[in-house]
Formats: sequence, structure tokens, C-alpha cells
Amino acid sequence: MYISGIEIKNFRSFDNINIDFHEGVNVLIGHNNSGKSNLLRALAIIFDRTVKNNYR
Repeated sequence: MYISGIEIKNFRSFDNINIDFHEGVNVLIGHNNSGKSNLLRALAIIFDRTVKNNYR
């Protein structure tokens, strides 16, 4: 599966953000408290049923 991008609105530290991914490996780099883990949480909500049920 290839994810080309994600748009996140009003989730945790994100007001409105669009992120484009590229084929191959994508690396998240940023300062502490910049939203790296929140991006991973958003992806987990989309793809993991057990996580999704906790955010309903």
C-alpha cells in the first residue's frame, strides 16, 4: 500500500495541515512538541481498528 498524503484538520496539535509522502521511505524530523507523534496517531486512527475505537 502506498499513502500519497494526508490532510489533518482540528486534531491534537494540528489546526489544518497537508502532508505529501513520497514513494519509499519517509522520515519525520522535528523539534520536541512539533507534532511527529500526533501525525503517527492520526495514521493509526485511520488504519488500526483498536485505536480508532478509542477516538470515537
